[in-house]
Amino acid sequence: MTIDDFTSSLRSYWRSELLRGALFMALLGATSLPTVFVVRRLDRAGFDTIAVVAVSVSYAVIAALMFYVLAPMRRKYLRKLQGDCPTCGKLLLGKRSRAVIASGRCPDCGSQILQ
Repeated sequence: MTIDDFTSSLRSYWRSELLRGALFMALLGATSLPTVFVVRRLDRAGFDTIAVVAVSVSYAVIAALMFYVLAPMRRKYLRKLQGDCPTCGKLLLGKRSRAVIASGRCPDCGSQILQ
């Protein structure tokens, strides 16, 4: 892999990380929507079963989506980016990318990554 290929993969990796962070923050903001629904419903109908079910389901769906966003990237995507060491399998993108660019080698096993 050349240095240009590696930096291109690194840019794609950081772009996807920023997208994941933005999506997580949007979902965090969406947690206020069920609360607003309940407050409006309390003014009209009081605290009833519909309000409890709507809030419970809404929070469960939002929490599931937030956990999905926080889940580690799929190995398939990292393989597409060639983001792991072919010898030891450790992730080379992210924090370790500076060491890889500086030396051209995997920081863990020392195998040659960049030509």
